Amino acid sequence: MLSRLTTFAAGLALGALFLPRTDLEHEPPLRLALQVGDSSQRVLLDRPFVLELGGERHDARITALPERRFEAHGVRFDYPAEMTYEFEPGRYIQVVTLEGPDSVFMLQFYGPGATPAELAQVLVDGTREQYEGFEVEQEQLELELAGAEREVHRLTVAMGEVAFRQDFVAFELAEGPLVVLLQSNLDDDGELGERAAHALATFSDSFALD
Repeated sequence: MLSRLTTFAAGLALGALFLPRTDLEHEPPLRLALQVGDSSQRVLLDRPFVLELGGERHDARITALPERRFEAHGVRFDYPAEMTYEFEPGRYIQVVTLEGPDSVFMLQFYGPGATPAELAQVLVDGTREQYEGFEVEQEQLELELAGAEREVHRLTVAMGEVAFRQDFVAFELAEGPLVVLLQSNLDDDGELGERAAHALATFSDSFALD
């Protein structure tokens, strides 16, 4: 394959200088398979297409929302689509980690046994030990999640020029306890940055339990 420099030099030799084309500036759209009843058709994401239903033709378009929806074990919430998803299976605990530019959300699903409050306290104590030697502030507060006030253990950690906040909140589910860790980076003023605040609001505003 010719390098960009070689291709450009060849264009110069031929006296051909091309202006940038706007249709080349963006990545091609994702192809989707749309299934309606027994019929299906292939369409492009965020591009207009004609949908035929019951012998009638309709102008249509499929647009991707900026959030994804988590829904499992009676828990559902939205989170920014740019966050990566990782699942760690286990016999006694299953962990889902969502990681974005300035935020990390971790859901730890446990089997029956310890109470949610006990698990949350163990995790907070263990996390504090990991940050021994750094500046750590701990407080307890209440935040509204899933239509109720929930007890939250908050750690604010300063590690040199890096500062972040970790909130631990526990729930009792039908299959066992759930502990949620919400980690958000802090700016130079000790406040949530715009991306971290958006991710946290997207989660907390949509979080629900069945």
